[in-house]
Amino acid sequence: MKKNLLFSMVIFVIISVPTAAQEIGLSSGAQLIRGELTAYGNNFTSITSLSAFWDIPKARNFRYGAELRYASMNVSPEFENSWLDTYESRGSDFSAMLSMRYYFNTPKYTTKRAQSLLFWTHFGAGLHIAQFESVNMGVGPKVGDAIQGDFNESRTIHTGALEVGFGAQYYITDRWSMSFSSGGQFTGNDYLDGVAGIGNGKDFPFYMMLGGSYLLPNFK
Repeated sequence: MKKNLLFSMVIFVIISVPTAAQEIGLSSGAQLIRGELTAYGNNFTSITSLSAFWDIPKARNFRYGAELRYASMNVSPEFENSWLDTYESRGSDFSAMLSMRYYFNTPKYTTKRAQSLLFWTHFGAGLHIAQFESVNMGVGPKVGDAIQGDFNESRTIHTGALEVGFGAQYYITDRWSMSFSSGGQFTGNDYLDGVAGIGNGKDFPFYMMLGGSYLLPNFK
């Protein structure tokens, strides 16, 4: 069911970007997942997002949109005097998010946006599909024939996500803009940091990204 929902969201964004999207964007940055690993130190990984957003003509302080994201799960911490010092994971996390932004201010004119600096907060909901393998630490559920110290067989996880965040957008011209975005998620899942089956806490991804957007000519 979750795979079908994520696949449908991916198709929605792919079709919408060239045909109906008002503004498309590409962003990249760093992600930190609060979980077992962050009890010993911070391990940042890369995250990239392709987005499509639309104005709401009768509510100009709001925009809705969708994002496709890729985040690395390649983690090799170096925690001195920690039982996780030899831990390692590798893999990928793909997610699709539907978002609603509330802009605290708006451009003076709808199509004349140059030199407008906008600030927003947003709420989103979506799905993750992650595939990874990790070093068997001798705890948690046994996967495959791996022995302690070896990589387990690759596993796939699916989880929903609720997100809140904020951002800023500056229009360099009427169509081109640059942006900063940040957010945090509640996933209800304990495996997005790659630490599988250790403890029973939940993982909370946090990210910061810089990027650019383009207002498409089909928007009037």
